[in-house]
Amino acid sequence: MSVSHSVPKYMLIMYYEILIIRQEKERANTLSLFFYIFSQ
Repeated sequence: MSVSHSVPKYMLIMYYEILIIRQEKERANTLSLFFYIFSQ
């Protein structure tokens, strides 16, 4: 399960980076909230 957990986490980090580059702050805030729930 550690593998299936690290893969989506890595994808979320990459997607979060893309949102920051595109400066879509609203979507970045939504993703950070999802990332917070995902890491619980």
